Amino acid sequence: MAGQIVDGVDVAFEPRSRSAPEAGGPAAAGPSVRVAPSRAAIGDVVAALARGEPAPAAVANHAIVRLLSQVAASPAPVVGVDAVPVGLASEQRIEDYVAQVRAVAEAPANQGRPMVALARFAADVANAQLAAIGVPVVDKGEGVLDDAAAHFVSNDWAMTVDVSDFAPEGVAAPTVADIDPSKLSELGGTVYHEARHAEQKFRQARLLAGRHHAELNPTPEPAPGDSAELLALRVKVAQQERRLVVLRLAIELTIPERIMEHAAQRPLIPLDDPVSRLLGTVVYGLRELTVADLFQPVTAYERAVAAGERGVARHAEVFHETERWWAQEPLEDLVYDRSGVIGSTLGALSAEADKAGSADGMDVDVIRAQREPMKQIVADIDRELKRLKGAPGRETMVELLRELRQWVIEIGTLVKDLVRLENEPASRDRASAIARRAEMVGLLVGIVELHLSGSMYRQLLLEADAYAQGTRVRSTWDGPTAAP
Repeated sequence: MAGQIVDGVDVAFEPRSRSAPEAGGPAAAGPSVRVAPSRAAIGDVVAALARGEPAPAAVANHAIVRLLSQVAASPAPVVGVDAVPVGLASEQRIEDYVAQVRAVAEAPANQGRPMVALARFAADVANAQLAAIGVPVVDKGEGVLDDAAAHFVSNDWAMTVDVSDFAPEGVAAPTVADIDPSKLSELGGTVYHEARHAEQKFRQARLLAGRHHAELNPTPEPAPGDSAELLALRVKVAQQERRLVVLRLAIELTIPERIMEHAAQRPLIPLDDPVSRLLGTVVYGLRELTVADLFQPVTAYERAVAAGERGVARHAEVFHETERWWAQEPLEDLVYDRSGVIGSTLGALSAEADKAGSADGMDVDVIRAQREPMKQIVADIDRELKRLKGAPGRETMVELLRELRQWVIEIGTLVKDLVRLENEPASRDRASAIARRAEMVGLLVGIVELHLSGSMYRQLLLEADAYAQGTRVRSTWDGPTAAP
C-alpha cells in the first residue's frame, strides 16, 4: 500500500523527511550516538574561555576541548565557507519533497483518486519538511480562491489550495489522471511555495524574538525584605508581562500567539561577538561528532572545527536574509496585502469619473471620502522610496514605485479637473474634455492594478524567494525520472 492514496483522502504512509535537520530542528534518527554535553556544561566552558582560563577537561573528550581552545584563540569564523541555501531552499529538501509527492502522483493505483487527496498529501510532505527545520506545521484546507491557486494565511497559520486551478475546464471533481503532467508539477511547486512563506514568517518571528529577548526572558529580582509570597507575585507579574510581549509581537507579525510563543523559544540572534561566535562554532561543531570520534581526537577536532565554521557562516546567512525579509514587510503590505484597498480607492474614483457630465453627475461626497486614502497611498510610497534609496539591487523596485506614485497623483489631478469641469457651463469643449479625462482615469486605474499584481509583485523579495523555490520544485519534478 505504500505510496497510495487511500479512501480518496488519506495516504497509506506518513511523509518522511530524509533530510538532515537544521539548527534548532529535531535531531535526526540514526545509528550514530551524538556527543551531547549539557547546555550548562557548554556554558561553563565558554565562560571559562571568555575569562582566559583553561577549559575544564572533564566536560568533554580531548577533541572537544581542543576545539573549544582553538576557537577561543581565534573566535572569528571563516565566513562564507560552504554557505548553501538553507531551510526549504536546500536542494536536498526539494529533492526529498519531489521524490515523495511525484511517486504518489505517478503510481498507477492512484490515478483514479481525487486530486484533492494528492494536494493534501503534498501539504503533508511540505509540513514534514517544515517540522524538520523547527517550523510549526500549517493547517490544511481546500476551497475556491478568486485570485490565486493557493494562499498561506499567516494569522490562521493555514494553507488553502484551490485544486480547480489545476484541473481541466469543466471537470468539477478531478482525479489525479485528469491532470496534465505539467499541472501536477505546478501543484507540487505551488504547495512548496506556500510552505516557504510559512518558513519566512516563522523566521521573522524568531528574529523579533531575538530583538526582544530580554523582555521575553524576564528575571524578577527580589527586593530586600521580600517575603516568599511577594517574590511569587513578582514572578507572576513578570510572566503576565511576558505574555503581553508575545501577544504584541504576534499582532505585529499577524500570526497566532502560539506561533509567536514557539518562536520565542528559538530566538534568532546574530553571532556578532567573540563569545557568541565561539558558542555557535562549538554547537555546530559538536553536531558532527559521534562516539567513534572519542578514539580519533585529532581527526574529529579538525572536522568539528570546519563544521563549526560552516555552521556559523550559514547562521549569519540565515540571520541577514531574515533581516532583509523583515525590512521588506511594509513594501509587501503595500504591494500585495493592500493592493485590494488601493484598487477599491482608485476604482471608486474611476466609477465617479464615468458619471462626469451625465444627468446624475459625480458624487462629490464619494470623491472626498477617497481623499485621505489617496494621501495615505502616496505617503506609503514615499516612505518606501526613502527606505529603498541607495539599496543595492533594488533599483527596479524604486523605479516601479516612482511610476506608481506618478500615476496615483495623476488620477487625483484628473478627478479634480472633472469636478471643476462639471461646474462649468455645458459646451462641446466641456463635454470633450470630460470624456478625455474620464477615459484617462479608467486607463490609469487599470494600469495601476496591473502594475501592482505584475511588475511590482515580481520584485518583492519574499514573493520572489518563494516563487524561486516553487520553480525549483517544478524543474526537479519535470526531470526524466522520479527521485529514488
